[in-house]
Amino acid sequence: HKFNAEQKLKNKIHFITEEDFKKMYMLYKLYNSYYGSADKTDVSCVEFINNFKFNYDKCLSECYIEGVTKICNVLKSFKNLYDLNKFPRAPTCPKNTFLSLPELSTFHSHTEAEL
Repeated sequence: HKFNAEQKLKNKIHFITEEDFKKMYMLYKLYNSYYGSADKTDVSCVEFINNFKFNYDKCLSECYIEGVTKICNVLKSFKNLYDLNKFPRAPTCPKNTFLSLPELSTFHSHTEAEL
């Protein structure tokens, strides 16, 4: 059976703006710093915490400064895992070495008429 790539993928591939790609990559880096690859579970506690916090803070900035709601939602999920002490990349780290993450709250902007 001959594969017709042009027809098979028609309407399946969509253009992604550079801005959206950068946001997706930022979330990927956060995910990778938390879960990582299977062959990199020997990361030190300090390295894990610093790397995760750096990526988390970058996403947090997008969430609050840029107002990207989808990133805020993803951060809430990561914060919940982090608060539950579920660290697949650093399972042997003492729990007291983990810094607390800032509480996430929903930000709503108001127009002058609403104020």
